[in-house]
Amino acid sequence: MSELITVPGETTPGEKVSSGINEFLSRPLLAAMSLDWEKTIYIIFAIVAIVTRLAALGSRVMSHDESLHTQFSYQFYNGDGYQHTPLMHGPFLFHITALAYWLLGDSDFTARLPVAIFGVILVLMPYLLRKPLGKVGALVTSFMFLISPYVTYYSRYIRHDIYVIVWALIVFIAIWHFFGERRDKYIWWFAAGLALMFSTKEVAFIYVAIFGSYTAVRLLVQVAPDPEIRQNLGRLRAPILLLMLAVLLVGGGMIGKRLASEAPQAAATATATQEGFAANPNAETGETAVAATTPNDALWRWVQIAGLISLGVGAFLAARAFRPQLEKYAEFDVILLFSTLLLPMISPLLTKVAGWNPTDYTINKCVLEGQETMNAAQLMAERLANVTCWSSFFQSGLIRSGLFLGPTLIVAVLVGLWWDRRRWVTAALIFYGIFTVLYTSVFTNPGGLASGLIGSLGYWLEQQEVQRGSQPWFYYLFVVPFYEFLPLIFSMAAIWLWHKQHRLHRVLAYWVTLLLAAYFTYSLASWFYLRSLTAGGLLAPVVDNRGSYLGLILALIVLGAGSLFWFFVYRHRLARRYELEEGVMGLFDGRFLLEFVPFIIYWLLLTWIAYSYAGEKMPWLSTHFVIPMAFLSGWYFNEKLRDVDLKGLFSRHALILWGLSVLLITVGFGLLAQLWLGKVQLGDQQVAALQNLGL
Repeated sequence: MSELITVPGETTPGEKVSSGINEFLSRPLLAAMSLDWEKTIYIIFAIVAIVTRLAALGSRVMSHDESLHTQFSYQFYNGDGYQHTPLMHGPFLFHITALAYWLLGDSDFTARLPVAIFGVILVLMPYLLRKPLGKVGALVTSFMFLISPYVTYYSRYIRHDIYVIVWALIVFIAIWHFFGERRDKYIWWFAAGLALMFSTKEVAFIYVAIFGSYTAVRLLVQVAPDPEIRQNLGRLRAPILLLMLAVLLVGGGMIGKRLASEAPQAAATATATQEGFAANPNAETGETAVAATTPNDALWRWVQIAGLISLGVGAFLAARAFRPQLEKYAEFDVILLFSTLLLPMISPLLTKVAGWNPTDYTINKCVLEGQETMNAAQLMAERLANVTCWSSFFQSGLIRSGLFLGPTLIVAVLVGLWWDRRRWVTAALIFYGIFTVLYTSVFTNPGGLASGLIGSLGYWLEQQEVQRGSQPWFYYLFVVPFYEFLPLIFSMAAIWLWHKQHRLHRVLAYWVTLLLAAYFTYSLASWFYLRSLTAGGLLAPVVDNRGSYLGLILALIVLGAGSLFWFFVYRHRLARRYELEEGVMGLFDGRFLLEFVPFIIYWLLLTWIAYSYAGEKMPWLSTHFVIPMAFLSGWYFNEKLRDVDLKGLFSRHALILWGLSVLLITVGFGLLAQLWLGKVQLGDQQVAALQNLGL
């Protein structure tokens, strides 16, 4: 009854408590959201992404790889556990798919739902890069992600690539914002994204190589002109000597190992091909020769490892010598975070260099005669006193890998604490906390730590030699333009525009043209040589490499002539054209590299190089090409539309031009489609052919 006797203007205690909520509920929705056209377009993109990623998601039959992913995820969901194996990449996919089964039940739709959700998130992520891309650029980038054939298809396909791309973008966004603001929250995001990236797929190593190397370039560009560093270059005497020693040891070790491995092969070949009817039973066989030279091979391998250690020590001494100066730059922090968090995961590379198998996690057991009659104390004492047991133990695969994992882990911790105790400990807890939970399958598979820290890189280093798919090095040069021609075209336009803005486009055009001319010369010379052999009937069954050598010589001649023309003629023309007193080198300013676009160009170029060089080339890896191309396309449109007058864009005259353009394009495609579909046969005078031509 209290509400009936309340005096107007007074409130009950309940109303006092809820007055803030009432006020909030009374606000206009759009005013509270500050909904503008930019956010509206992102909402439209999100809706379209949801529809294109989720519509009929479970109707397509599972492919081979999808069936494996769903099977192991179902076993995990069903309580049968999950054990990480590098063959199936990282554990994140299986955890999130099992979670989807637990929440929504097991079905084909549910299995693909998490990756579809991440595909929607990917479309919206450019919003976080509006400052370097511009609002228009971020919107165009989102649109490129939205309509990308590769991104759309693999957002509906239960694989790891969309997941790892999202994590890589989190790492990239955190790095870029940390460069500008240097706030601790970006370190935490960086550590979390890095852990999830390495818990998803081994292409994380490629992303780290790209992001880390460009961060090092940015740091060098800034410290090189620093007067404090220039005045104290004498401090680099010891680090430079160590770096030179590292180069000598690594290079000498590689040459020595190659010679040591070729010698027994030559001896084996000579033994197998010597003339005579009877074999010498005392002659050393090829296998024996190999075994005899194994110590030399191992020696050269350890020389390489010593060189790599010298390289690391030299880099640390250089950083310590100039720490006060380096701490002024955010890039120094990022490099140390990359190095210390990931150093233990690079230990399989050292294991492989040593000639051991980084995917061997076994521990050899020592079986003693009569051990069945011994008690536990006697058995332990006998094994500790037995030299053979010790030798067998240290030859175990897991122990050999641990010989590198342990020291790298200790060094990583010490260097991290030397850098910044508070921030490094927090970042390490975030990184290894996520890493441990996922790789141990929520603490049910302790062995997952070994397979994650050691096996991931080790297994995929071996797989590059297997070359699954047997694709040629130019595989992506064919498939990417075929499907992703739109971002490819505009990314090339963006590269040209950026160079033009910095007056570097003529330099770029000259050297790109020269390289293409050299490659064309190489290909043409090889083709003519093989054609001449074929025409003369001289082509032997064995592959003849002389054509390649001839092409290489002619290509080097073209490169040499072009370089001489640049040095003596063209660079002076450019200097006069741009009125540069210091010569054409005045065009090059290291500060250009601190901009957003050079980072993305570098990302794109190294993506092409890394994935083309890698032994395994698959269509789903093409998704990783789309990301930097879409960023460059977005930046290009932002630059081109920066000064566009919207009123003029939609004026009567402009609308007429828009309509005529659409009509022309439609008619052109309609005519050309007849050729593409093979319906037009030029020279055919039959009625059907003439009708297709419109005659």
